[in-house]
Order: sequence, then C-alpha cells, then structure tokens
Amino acid sequence: MGCLVSGGDRYAQLVNAPVVSALARQLGLPQPVSLERHREGDPVVSGAVLSAAAPGARLDRALKAALDRIGVERAGAEGRAKALVFDASGIADSTELVESWQPQRLALTHFGQVDEPSAHLERVRERLREEAQLARELPAEEYDRRHRTRIAAEADPENAAALIHCVPPDYQWRGLDRYWRKRAEREAA
Repeated sequence: MGCLVSGGDRYAQLVNAPVVSALARQLGLPQPVSLERHREGDPVVSGAVLSAAAPGARLDRALKAALDRIGVERAGAEGRAKALVFDASGIADSTELVESWQPQRLALTHFGQVDEPSAHLERVRERLREEAQLARELPAEEYDRRHRTRIAAEADPENAAALIHCVPPDYQWRGLDRYWRKRAEREAA
C-alpha cells in the first residue's frame, strides 16, 4: 500500500515508473498512490461514499442530505468505499474517539505501551479537566508555578524537565485562557 508524500506529482511519476518502481520498493522509498484529480463535469466522487457518525453527532442528517444533493453513490457499511465522511461533532474530545475504537493497548510515542487504554484515557480526561479549571481560575504566573510543582512531584527529574520543555506551562495557560474567553463570547452571543 502506498502513502501520500508531499512534493507533487513528479516524485510519484518517477517512483511509480515501471523500472524505477521495483528499485524504489527495494530501497524502501515511499510510493505515493496516484491521486485522482477532479475535472469539471465529473462526479464529485467517482465511487461509493460511506457516511458514519459518532454517538451524539449533530450533523449526521445534514451531511447525508448534502451527499444526496450532490448525487454521490452511498456505500453500505460492509462494502468498499472510495471515501468516508465522518461526523465527529458528538465527540467531546479526541480521547472519546480513540476509546470508541476499543483498543486492546495504546502505543504512546516516546512513552511506550499502555495495556489498560480505558483507564489511561480516563486519567487523561481527568487531567485535561483539572488543567482547564486551573487555567480558568488562576492567573498565568500562579498556573505556571503550580503546574511546575505538580510535574516535579509526579515525574523523575529528567522526564519532568522534558515535559516542561516540550509543553511549556505558559503555552498551556494561554491556550486554555483563549478557550475560556472564546467559549464565554459564544455563550454571550
């Protein structure tokens, strides 16, 4: 199976050429799939489209109506599909999406394997709620101090330093502060 590689069609044409293709495979070079280009007058999608929705999705009917309006062929749940349109509007956060896949384990880049995904994802959600609430209640300087203190207490010095370096508390506070401000603006409108 190929992969998509940026760099345009020239690379794809080169590594997928008859003689070069075998060499590219032996060298382990990415071999991009050929992308279909839309041409005026062609159908929007040349093949069946599968539509699906997360539990609690709010846009499912509207998406299906839009697909019907533009005349795309609809794929059944067990059939092959050219494209997937997924309504994720019912997902509160990405941990819910991951958990909906019912994984047996998680492989976390830089941190290793997690053998109890549900418990881990619940802990992630708990920490996200805690951080969001702290950012809502505390000024930036106090949030920074508490965050650094907690990380130092819960992680060994090397990992604590890496966590603070990779995700500075100031960045977290500013992002969460913006979230709360934007949410208040939406609710006030």
